[in-house]
Amino acid sequence: MLLTSFPPFQLSDVEGVSKECRLQSRQFIEDLKKFKFWALKMYDGGAKFPSGILHGNINQLGDFDMCVDAHSKERNIHGQYCLTNIEIEIPKSTYMSGLYQLMMAYDHIKTRIEDSGHRVPRFSSIMWAVCIPSVCTHEEVEKGLSKAIQKITEGTDLKLRHKVYPENCHAKDKWETPTSTYVALFLLAGFISWLIFATLYHHWSFNPQNEWVMAFSLKKNFDSLFTIKKNPNEVEILHGIRWLNALALIAAHKNMAMLFEPYANRTSMVD
Repeated sequence: MLLTSFPPFQLSDVEGVSKECRLQSRQFIEDLKKFKFWALKMYDGGAKFPSGILHGNINQLGDFDMCVDAHSKERNIHGQYCLTNIEIEIPKSTYMSGLYQLMMAYDHIKTRIEDSGHRVPRFSSIMWAVCIPSVCTHEEVEKGLSKAIQKITEGTDLKLRHKVYPENCHAKDKWETPTSTYVALFLLAGFISWLIFATLYHHWSFNPQNEWVMAFSLKKNFDSLFTIKKNPNEVEILHGIRWLNALALIAAHKNMAMLFEPYANRTSMVD
């Protein structure tokens, strides 16, 4: 009854899916029917149909930790968390368009599914989490999503687009530290070392001092930032303008960061 009312996302009957993915998806369903703990964790880690859709509650992130912690030693299956992106094209009918506006919080920020989503969230996209075996690829998730969407929209004038980015799929048995992380850590360590060197140089060196090295001295920059000495040639009103600009920048970034969160009643917040 549970699986009939809230069917799990699975790829055992999807065309174009690898044998390994189909097999493990089938084994997942078999063990889920037996209420095996690992299968329940995978099922529980994926998103379910929510309430309050007309209040903008469309982003369902599931449970990341629950999904990736799911593991069957007997079947050698690891859970994989994938966050999919679904975009609804604005319906042509006035009534359906009104419902769309309520669901999407009046398109407060108009975005497309192809947008990067780094600086500004994909506000017009539905983020929907699925939990699948780790042998399945993001392309196979897209195929399964296509089949699920086709069933949902059959007989309606709704048109949905979807995309699954490879960086949005995570599994414990696939976790690898990318080379870019090591490069970034190396550059960060080099920069910190240079700051320490410049500060020691400032403290111990004698005149004349190298201006390029002194520019990175923590002591010099700290004194410049927190000095209360006034320059008779400066225009003091500019400090107030800078402060207002900094405050507006912080508020804008804070507001954009909030839009990433799957909070309740998003439409009411926009109102």
